[in-house]
Amino acid sequence: MPDQSFAIFDFPAIGEAKIAEMATCVRLGWLDTGPRAAQFEQGFATYQKFAPIQVTAVNSCIATLHVSRVTASHPRSENPIHEQMA
Repeated sequence: MPDQSFAIFDFPAIGEAKIAEMATCVRLGWLDTGPRAAQFEQGFATYQKFAPIQVTAVNSCIATLHVSRVTASHPRSENPIHEQMA
């Protein structure tokens, strides 16, 4: 339970299944790459109707900014930047 002395803007809805999945990733040592990240990228690409090569999961704002900067240096027709889906 969060500290009630702070305003809660959006309390996360994380159930036991998600907690178990996160624990599995930690136990296996795959915190930001690996089979679970690849599975997420594939699922996200399918959901958004993107080609799998257009999707890259990142684990930080710095990584997102880096990918955005690299992508922005290419013509839009080659590497479009799409809105963040959180």
